Amino acid sequence: MLQRLPLTLKLLIVTILAALVIGVVLDSYHNRQLYKLYENEMLDTLKQQARIERLRFDRQVKFFMQITRISASHPPLIRQLRNGTPSEINKNVRRKPNWFPGRSLVGNQVHPRLVLLLNRDGSIHNSFSTQIETLPVSLVPPSDYYRTNSNGQSMLSMVDSQPWMLATSEVYENNTLLGFVMLGTPLDSELLSNAHRYDVDPNITALVDIKGELPTILASSNPDVIPAGMPLSEIKKSFLVTGQEFFDYGASDLPLHFTSFRSSDTINKKLNVVLDVAYQQRILQSFGLALVFILAIGWLAYRMRLLSAEVNNFAKKHLGVEIETSSVDSLNRLEHDIHLLEEKVIEVHKQEMEREKAEKWKARQQLRISEMRLYEFFDQAEELIQSVAPDGTIRYVNQRWLDELGYERSELEKLKISSIIAPANLKQHFKRMEQLSYGNSPGLFESCFITKTGKLIEVEGTAHSHFEDGELIEVHSIYRNISERKRLEQEKKEQQEQLEHTQRLESLGVLAGGIAHDFNNLLTTILGNASIVASKLPEQNSEQSHMQRVIESTERGADLCKQMLAYAGKGRFVIKPVNLSVLMADITKLLSVSISKHVELQYHLNSKLPNINADVSQIQQVMMNLVINASEAIGDQTGEIRVSTGIVEADTELLNDYLGENPEPGSYVWIEVSDTGCGMDAETQQKIFDPFFTTKFSGRGLGMSAMLGIIKAHHGALKLTSLVGKGSTFRVLFPVSEENLTTEDMAETDTSEHAHPGKTVLIIDDEAAIREIAAVLLDEQGITTLEAEDGDDGLKQFNRYRDKIDMILLDLTMPKMSGEECCKEIRKLDKAIPIIIASGYSKEVISPRFMEDEISAFLQKPYAPEILLNTVDMVLGQN
Repeated sequence: MLQRLPLTLKLLIVTILAALVIGVVLDSYHNRQLYKLYENEMLDTLKQQARIERLRFDRQVKFFMQITRISASHPPLIRQLRNGTPSEINKNVRRKPNWFPGRSLVGNQVHPRLVLLLNRDGSIHNSFSTQIETLPVSLVPPSDYYRTNSNGQSMLSMVDSQPWMLATSEVYENNTLLGFVMLGTPLDSELLSNAHRYDVDPNITALVDIKGELPTILASSNPDVIPAGMPLSEIKKSFLVTGQEFFDYGASDLPLHFTSFRSSDTINKKLNVVLDVAYQQRILQSFGLALVFILAIGWLAYRMRLLSAEVNNFAKKHLGVEIETSSVDSLNRLEHDIHLLEEKVIEVHKQEMEREKAEKWKARQQLRISEMRLYEFFDQAEELIQSVAPDGTIRYVNQRWLDELGYERSELEKLKISSIIAPANLKQHFKRMEQLSYGNSPGLFESCFITKTGKLIEVEGTAHSHFEDGELIEVHSIYRNISERKRLEQEKKEQQEQLEHTQRLESLGVLAGGIAHDFNNLLTTILGNASIVASKLPEQNSEQSHMQRVIESTERGADLCKQMLAYAGKGRFVIKPVNLSVLMADITKLLSVSISKHVELQYHLNSKLPNINADVSQIQQVMMNLVINASEAIGDQTGEIRVSTGIVEADTELLNDYLGENPEPGSYVWIEVSDTGCGMDAETQQKIFDPFFTTKFSGRGLGMSAMLGIIKAHHGALKLTSLVGKGSTFRVLFPVSEENLTTEDMAETDTSEHAHPGKTVLIIDDEAAIREIAAVLLDEQGITTLEAEDGDDGLKQFNRYRDKIDMILLDLTMPKMSGEECCKEIRKLDKAIPIIIASGYSKEVISPRFMEDEISAFLQKPYAPEILLNTVDMVLGQN
């Protein structure tokens, strides 16, 4: 609704509202100032009145003191007090008794209500009162009061919960102290009214007790309005209070305020008369101001209409155009008319211009706008955009180009395109420029830019030529920074290679584990049969030595199987203190038959070498690999292999030249294998420890990568030194063990008595040869055997001969039902039957797969007959 009103009317409404608001604000401000001024004036007046009334009250107190002194020296009064009765004095009760001395001093201001004659000890001898029917019970002065207040002094004190004004004076007769005269009067409204003046009407005077936490009224000149006992805080809600000054008279025990009150309603009534007049003045001022604004706006609207009429006349007279508008608002009409006039002037101007010049001007304007829009669009783009002249001068680049290369726009004048292209890409750049000069497109290409700081950024982009009249003017190029993309692609490539490498290692581990498991079964059969044959041959027979060689080779094969299982992650090292010199001496014979006949093997072993913590079979494999590789490096030529051991204190600087898992400085035992072979170049040395790298026609063993893995697993380190044609040297470091080498008890357990006649053993194994060897060995000991070819068959045999079977020899890995599943099924039927688990895996790997009491013993394949018989003898002997 408001939007449809003319602008002039809107201004009038806003002006009136503004005048009203200003009037209200001014009125409120003036009211607050008047209230504050009037209240301050009233407070000053009340303070002055309180001081006057205080002086009048002081005068009354002094009069009371003088009356007391006169009464003490007035013989008729003393005689009456000593000999008379109260009725004689009170028979004519008046405000001013005739018998009372000092009437001229008292006047109409103050007189005593009570007269007492006290003995010298302070006891009351006689008393008389005016307007008081009974003597106050609590009117007993303190014992020391007469010694301190006997000279006509006065005191203010509470008597029966009411404030009194008291005064005493000594009474002498013949220069002898007769006693004391005490005069008293209550501090009530009558007394305060005598001291009260009505200069500010109405005004109330009161005494306030300030002794307690809550000040209260003791007495007032108008008890109907302000009664005694009323809290001062309640009075302040309706009265203006001032004159709160503390005063004390003589031995007074009342801390008092002498206070004046003025009713707030009375003040407001008088003040509102003034405020009403002020409010009327503010209203008149506001309307006057609004009227001035209305007249000013009306005059302005009138002037706008005149100006609009002049514009219409000018357009009609000089342009031949009649401007009409339906708007009733002067300002809107004027704006509309001027706008139409401006359009008409432009139109007439265009008509007067020549058509050819007009079209050219318009084309240039459009071209300039298009260029500005295009440049703005280019600056907002994320790509690097540039225009280059045929001579290599950079004519235009966008903001992204400047941000990426770090240049300022002012520096482009001295910059050539060849100075920002990497030297390795300049040849390709000039070749592309040649193609572009013939109008050919190079397609999508990659290049490399040099930033202002010398940093290289990789880009890819496209370029096209701009010709005018058959001449190359500029080459426009659009590039995109692909440095981050290249980095991500490289990382992805490296991750993919790492994944493939890991997968190959996992596949190799699975293959090694499978081969080791199956090979263990074959070795068990070979070792069992060879041991049986050897046991039946005479000791000095030549066949006995050959069979012993077979047994030793089988045991070496078993060690190799353990290595393969450990490499596959299914075996564990058996760590114990080992002396490298002793170990090398033990495998000397095995090394001699493993190398070429043309190679001489020399040993330089330290006899006082400390121990290391290691797995014997793993270290043997490392030494075998090093010596065999050295022999193959020599080939068919005559050469030497030197094996040495020693001890060294290695620091961080020395260990930096070794490969290992962050070896720590300390004492190390080293073993070194050097040869006089062909040696290796730098490229071969970098690849030699890759899992699938080999320089041989066909690889053998676990390779150098597996050997390095074994060394790292023992917290050791390795260093390779080699020159082409000069041979190679491998030095391996192992940390010194803190334990001493313990002599192993290699004595075989006596197997002469393993007989358990009448016992029955169920053999469950998927290899028939292993079942046959075990059955033969046990049958020789008088043990009856039952055979099962897998877990399902073994479970059936156990159910059939359950009462006869005394023990079960169970293979772990079998088809259909595994040994682990078969064991759990048997345990469901019989929890006490002894079970021996046989497996090519180590005990440390197998044990977590069974409960604590599920198996009675563990037998690792391949096992010698003595090991089998000892294990069976131990298990059967416990039952």
